[in-house]
Amino acid sequence: YHPSSGKQSGSLNSPKGWYDAGDYNKYVVNASFPLGQFFLLEEQYPNSVADGDLNIPESGNGISDYLDELKYEMDWVLTMQDEDGGMFHKLTTKNFEGMVMPHEATNQKYIVGKGTAASLDFAGAAAQAARIFMPYDSIYAEKCLQAAKKAYNWSLENPQLEFVNPEDISTGQYGDTNFDDEFFWATSQLFITTSDNSYLEHLKKEDIDFNYSPGDGWTKFMRFMGIFTLLENKSLLPDELYVTFREGILNTADDLTMRTKTNDYFQCVDDFQWGSNSDVLNTAMIIAQAYRLEKKPEYLTAVRQAADYILGNNAVGYSFVTGFGDNPPMFIHHRQSAADGIVDPVPGLLSGGPNKDKQDVTDGVVYPENVTPMKSWVDHEDSYASNEICLNWNSPITYILGFLEQESK
Repeated sequence: YHPSSGKQSGSLNSPKGWYDAGDYNKYVVNASFPLGQFFLLEEQYPNSVADGDLNIPESGNGISDYLDELKYEMDWVLTMQDEDGGMFHKLTTKNFEGMVMPHEATNQKYIVGKGTAASLDFAGAAAQAARIFMPYDSIYAEKCLQAAKKAYNWSLENPQLEFVNPEDISTGQYGDTNFDDEFFWATSQLFITTSDNSYLEHLKKEDIDFNYSPGDGWTKFMRFMGIFTLLENKSLLPDELYVTFREGILNTADDLTMRTKTNDYFQCVDDFQWGSNSDVLNTAMIIAQAYRLEKKPEYLTAVRQAADYILGNNAVGYSFVTGFGDNPPMFIHHRQSAADGIVDPVPGLLSGGPNKDKQDVTDGVVYPENVTPMKSWVDHEDSYASNEICLNWNSPITYILGFLEQESK
């Protein structure tokens, strides 16, 4: 344990889980929020990936390979809960490892920090997991639900505990100062899972912002994830509240769809920040929910155009997904891909995308001279600002591709 965890000694057995990005660290915030996006596909389109489809060790166990893979991450996040219900923030080394293979990344790892954001994001994901796993493993589902309740109650008692990296820790911070969106997501998931009206009373008091702003990502987009789940469960909501959520999503989707008619390459984003590809896909998720409410052809077209952008119809002429398309990225910022001795990178990983701020130029990354925001991307493994991979980028593309596969049948 790092002292920031609140414990002065000891260690924690914390196996399983996915590495978050191009590094070898694991973060509760950016495990839980992506899990919510992954879970949404399973809730809306069950068994899209059947048992045996992925040829993983769990194949043949009678459960979707997709759920088996998500459980592997959920199992890890469950280990990060303290006895009092609060969530430790991350499991990392003090500094990022070099471009080496996992078995060569041997620096000491630490349980670092504790905070409201991690606890609420976990509560949302764990409450969702309880619903999804109930038909397959009721004991595991109940474990997830009880853990979600504990994390939520801890957050009510610690509503403003912000995580900031300690002085000796330089790995991803995933910080936030406003937890309204996290509270809304966790409350929504717990209400739908439990039907407990005490959660509904909290929801009634929320003032929801339906506008999407580039960069929302893992700090704010979870409010939309809460709305998506609530809209899927109309029978549990008061009519007035349901209408508010429905109209809010439809109005936002209409605005985003209109942007595709004037923006270059027919997608919704005109402000290219860190992980801009996730902004393209998150806006597409909003439009996809609108399509589930009203089968307007223009909604489906807009979602397809977002996928087209990601897969090559963009200003740099690359597919942003490794291993797919005529011109995919070859040099992503990803340690396994850089160190495994294989020319091609690990397939199926989404590059972050154009980033006007180019934070990595101070580390020697070279972009084209006077490059425009939409072209601020380079296929170079040092470009962590434009060409890194990350869980909360792969989760919306998984949803969008699954949505299009199912809705195009």
